[in-house]
Amino acid sequence: MQNSGAAIEASVLQALKDQVPFVQLPGIQVSDVVDSRPFDVRFDLESGTNKVRVYAEIKQSISPRQLENIAPWIARLKAIEKDAAFAIVSPTLSPQAQTFCIEAGIDFLDLAGNISINVPGKFVLQRTRQRSKGVVESTEAPREVNVFSGRFSRLYVDAA
Repeated sequence: MQNSGAAIEASVLQALKDQVPFVQLPGIQVSDVVDSRPFDVRFDLESGTNKVRVYAEIKQSISPRQLENIAPWIARLKAIEKDAAFAIVSPTLSPQAQTFCIEAGIDFLDLAGNISINVPGKFVLQRTRQRSKGVVESTEAPREVNVFSGRFSRLYVDAA
């Protein structure tokens, strides 16, 4: 498990250095990416003349419960250092996790390009609902499903 965590951390660090989360965001770039303690990574996020320091924890995945537990910690850090962002970085964050983070004031970014960094009065960058490159749309014929079950909210009709 420790090796898996180190591999995830190394891949996220490299993705940040390669600007992967910021593809299709002209004028946004990351610089000075370093492995940092007590956080997993520290980097500068730049847009034009605006620059903000980001301290981040890298998580392979994060549960809603974990997000609830770290929200007060992030709020305290933001109150102490008002000119910096404190973020969660993950290979992917679910739409639900993104929504929770925004509502709780937790900065985040993932490798699919979902980003929410908010340093009031200094820097705001938000892009959500980006799909992970690992998600492949299915081209198979749809299976028969029970459209009356609670899992389904849409009814698809085949005109053939």
